[in-house]
Amino acid sequence: MRTGAKWALFAIACLAQWGVAAREIVLHERTLRRGELFRFRAAPVDPVDAFRGRYVAVSLWENSVPRDGANIPRNTQVYVEPQNGEDSFAHFVRVHRKPPTNIPTLPARVLYADENHLHFVIPLDRYFLNERLAPEAERVYGRRAQMSHDETWLAVRVGHGRAAIEGLYIGGRPIEDVVREQLSSRSEPASLSDP
Repeated sequence: MRTGAKWALFAIACLAQWGVAAREIVLHERTLRRGELFRFRAAPVDPVDAFRGRYVAVSLWENSVPRDGANIPRNTQVYVEPQNGEDSFAHFVRVHRKPPTNIPTLPARVLYADENHLHFVIPLDRYFLNERLAPEAERVYGRRAQMSHDETWLAVRVGHGRAAIEGLYIGGRPIEDVVREQLSSRSEPASLSDP
C-alpha cells in the first residue's frame, strides 16, 4: 500500500472518530435543551468512593418499576418511563423493551425481578462540576444525602431515549451555590459580632 493511501485511510479513520464524538455531544446537548425535566431523589453513595476526578458520584433513590407480569431477564437493556408525581418528584411507572417515540424514557439495565417489582440500574451516576468545588461538593452531598432523601435531588432532562443530568440540588439550591457559600464563609475572618 502506498504512503498516500495510508494517509488517506488514516484521515478517514480520524474523521470517523471525530464524527462519533461530535454526534454524542450534539445528542447530549439536544437532550439538555429539549428534553422533558424530571426531578429524581438522590441517594447517598459510599463515601469512600463518592468522588472520582471532576465529578460527584450520585445515585437515584428509586430504582424499580411495578413488574405487571413482565418477565425480563437480568442484564437486559430496557427503557423506563418516569412520571412526575404529586410530590413534585419523578417516579417510574412502566418499563418498555424498546424506546417509545412519543413518551420520555430513560435507558436502564435490568438487575433482577422480585414478585412485584423489576429492579434496574440507570446510567445516571456522575455529576460533573468545577474541579475546585469538587472536594467540598463531595462532603456536602455525602452529608446531606444521608440526612434526608427529600434534601438532595437531581434535575434530569429526558428525551428520545436519552437522559442528561442538568443539576444536583441540595435543599432546593444548586450544589455549586451551596459549596461556594460554604467555602466563602470559611475564608472570611470571623467578625467581632460573631458568638
